Amino acid sequence: MHGNKNYISALTIAGSDSCGGAGIQADIKTLSALGCYACSVVTAVTAQNTLGVQDVMTVPADMVAKQLRAVLDDIRPMAVKSGMLDNELTIAAIADTLIDYPPMPFVVDPVMVSTSGRPLMTKKAVSALVERLLPLATLLTPNLPEAETLSCMTISTDTDLRLAARRILDMGCQAVLIKGGHCDTTEKTDWLFTKDGASIPYRSISIDTVNSHGTGCTLSAAITAGLARGLTLTEAVSLGKRYISQALMAGKDIAIDTDTDLSTISSIPKNSLSSHDHAAIYHSCYQPIHPPARSGNGAQRRLPMDSTAYERCHRRGGSDRRTRGG
Repeated sequence: MHGNKNYISALTIAGSDSCGGAGIQADIKTLSALGCYACSVVTAVTAQNTLGVQDVMTVPADMVAKQLRAVLDDIRPMAVKSGMLDNELTIAAIADTLIDYPPMPFVVDPVMVSTSGRPLMTKKAVSALVERLLPLATLLTPNLPEAETLSCMTISTDTDLRLAARRILDMGCQAVLIKGGHCDTTEKTDWLFTKDGASIPYRSISIDTVNSHGTGCTLSAAITAGLARGLTLTEAVSLGKRYISQALMAGKDIAIDTDTDLSTISSIPKNSLSSHDHAAIYHSCYQPIHPPARSGNGAQRRLPMDSTAYERCHRRGGSDRRTRGG
């Protein structure tokens, strides 16, 4: 007789990237690689490749809400993240739906501009994000340009950074991770600021690569996976930073074809990690971590057994070598 098995589930609410390096595809790969059953709500469909975004089609807001309720009524994720939310109606639908359910860790990645420079949010959408989603957010993960947009100021100094963080925190989120990847320095520093006044730097060596498509999505998804598995916020951010650094290192010299050097990253093949980094990342993810207790009807549900690939990986202690995408 087979015993019941529970997966730790996490949800991504984001746009589809047809080339698979960013958006909901990167989120699913990352969540799966880090030991979560990944659910998804698609907010937009993009036509894009390694050269840029050719077109975007928005999913109607009522369909976004229906997808979200379908997941929350059944699978009940342990953590949620959002990515590309391109209009105010979609944002309102998400906010109106989430408040009908028990609170859960919520990571908001304010995807405002694509890597190729195409705007992905309208001004009304940015206002709706601030008014409706930030008060629900456990963590906001803007890069420097996005932090400048949200705080309505230029960030040039450490004092500017702290003032911008305070302005963003005053909008209602519990914490903000301002990413320093856009700085042209040999060392990149992301700063985590929290409501209680903590400021924590996360430093990493700059990796010389053009293969940076999807880094923001991958980082926020990795943090979400850590929160879903019961890590504290600082632990989850540390996990995400280690994961994205190793992903960038593993893919820094990869080219997809002979016409372009742009490549996508979202997951790490096991053999690209040193033994120390492998232990640091996978120990925190694959050890039995008890999810936060739920009361009432919020018990963790058994999930469909289509995550057998992860189950095989877990028994082997690493990634399934037949696939590279996680």
